[in-house]
Amino acid sequence: MSPALPLSVQVPEVEDDQPLQDTALSASALVTSLPSREPPLAPSPGRHQRALQMALETLASERKANAARMEQFEAKLESVRAAQASAAQRSQTETTRIRAAVEKLVSERDEARELLARARTEAQTQESLVSALRAKSAVMDEFVTSVDAAISDAEAEHNLQLASLRDALADRDASITELQNKLATKHDELVAALHQVDALHAALADKDAALATLTADVEARRAQLAAALDAHDATQAAADDLEAVVTAALAAADAELA
Repeated sequence: MSPALPLSVQVPEVEDDQPLQDTALSASALVTSLPSREPPLAPSPGRHQRALQMALETLASERKANAARMEQFEAKLESVRAAQASAAQRSQTETTRIRAAVEKLVSERDEARELLARARTEAQTQESLVSALRAKSAVMDEFVTSVDAAISDAEAEHNLQLASLRDALADRDASITELQNKLATKHDELVAALHQVDALHAALADKDAALATLTADVEARRAQLAAALDAHDATQAAADDLEAVVTAALAAADAELA
């Protein structure tokens, strides 16, 4: 007579969250528990068929659960890829904006330097003019002193001319002072612009560091997902092996029953 299952053999119940390896071990134990030479206690082909059918149903349930887990892994991977692309685009946009601002500030700095150079040149010209006027005034004073006795009648007119010249010199001095004040203001503005450029450079460095951190995090998550996919492949292979074992056992049982 063909061998049959012992009366004490039962198909283990598999919960939704039980690993597929436990199911494979249970099914293997079920198959290996079949006696090969001992006579059966009582022929029960129906019980044998039901046990194998229950094992196949358990295997199908585990394969469905694994397929659902695979879909979850793929959804998480797609979400991580989308987040990486969005972060890279935002970082590129921010970097472009900061570089444009830096280039604008550098251009303004160059213009300010050029204006400062022109102001210095003009100040030197004004100082030369003032020196020439002062030298002329000194010569005129000496001339007035030397001919004071000879031109006493023209002394009043000469004094008026001298006063006018002194007013002009005072106006020139005021202009020079105003120009120096403007030069100091431009210098302060240039210093502030340079500070802004340094701040923007620091912000750009912070953005680059944040981008590097985000890229490392995405790579780590990608490695985790790859490991999970490898584990799923191993689980799927174990399920296929279990299905082959159960199919072989079912075929052997059918052959023995026949």
